[in-house]
Amino acid sequence: MEELEYKIGGLEIKTQGEFILRHKFVVEVKNKVCSIYITSKQGHNDIVFSYKLDQSKIVGGGDLYMRKENEEDEEFKIVLGRYSTIFDSIPNSVAEKFSELLSPELKKRGIKFKGFKFDMSKSKLSQYWRRLE
Repeated sequence: MEELEYKIGGLEIKTQGEFILRHKFVVEVKNKVCSIYITSKQGHNDIVFSYKLDQSKIVGGGDLYMRKENEEDEEFKIVLGRYSTIFDSIPNSVAEKFSELLSPELKKRGIKFKGFKFDMSKSKLSQYWRRLE
């Protein structure tokens, strides 16, 4: 995989107390910088328009939400998963890199969670990432 710098391009998180509501995200690669944009907008295209992103540079998307692994768990994990029907998905390894950036930001905002889970759709991986495999 090519060397990319990872950053948070936009982070608009809506919460209910210390709980994150369901959000969507898109990932852009531009000039070897891979950026994630997260909002509670209705669709992945809405994120592209609200941040004025170049659609041709979007290399995947998905959902961000919280869930418990099982009923006995007291804490929630933050899940980066699924895919965008427009832009397809990103590899779990890329989602993991973004989690390292997101973790301190979410903790600063008072979100309580027990780590991350990565559940990106492998069958819907975007052409950009397939090409790099």
